[in-house]
Amino acid sequence: MEEPRTRLQIIVLIALAAMATLFGAALIISHCAFRGVAFSDTLLRVESSENAAAYTGEVNGITVCIRVEPAGSNRTDVVYQVGDRPAQTYTLEYPTETPVATQSGTTVDGVRIWRDGSLLFEGGLDPDAESAFRWYSPDGTWDADMIISFSTGADEDDGPPERLSQDSVWYFAQGPDTSARGSVGIYLLMLFSSALVALDAAFPRALFYIQHCCDVRDPEPSDFYLAMQRLGWVVYPVLILIGYLIGFWKIT
Repeated sequence: MEEPRTRLQIIVLIALAAMATLFGAALIISHCAFRGVAFSDTLLRVESSENAAAYTGEVNGITVCIRVEPAGSNRTDVVYQVGDRPAQTYTLEYPTETPVATQSGTTVDGVRIWRDGSLLFEGGLDPDAESAFRWYSPDGTWDADMIISFSTGADEDDGPPERLSQDSVWYFAQGPDTSARGSVGIYLLMLFSSALVALDAAFPRALFYIQHCCDVRDPEPSDFYLAMQRLGWVVYPVLILIGYLIGFWKIT
């Protein structure tokens, strides 16, 4: 026999279905039509030509433009422009004529980075390693000045970073992969949570009976149980909505 449903149950079921549909469509659109390059917790638009590329966008309302173009057989210029500040030109030379022998016994290609004509870094680079272990000093030790946590710019709350890190220069010079807002994993987790809440809202009596039929004969929910169940129908969709929003804002 079909269970009668209250107005609250119907509203909860409609809200859960609407959130799953809306955020699912937004996720597909974001990943297909609004891809960009991750930088300082935002996405930069990509404009590329045969020999150059430009990445533009806004970080906390401040315009950012990063232009990349070859400057020789093994050199690449990365020009960083933030708002009205003077542009900074970074030059990546990789590989250099001098490889670096690491303390682990391996050899990595040499690398040099200049900023506005001044040498910023010289040492070795392992492009396949994680960011924290990618850069080597000339003596073969890991670069002590390298920030441990990888980012494509400094994590600053008041705007874009004043200058690019050496990892950022390498990141843009090599042609970064595009990203999009919206985590598929978080969306699927919220979708699974929505299905559980929807089952509880659509068939509360049946689920209660399945849970307690082996414990007592002809189980009946108490008034307290019913009150907590109705409270859950209000609280859980709100938490699921927050999860959807967090997942959609995440850059992947």
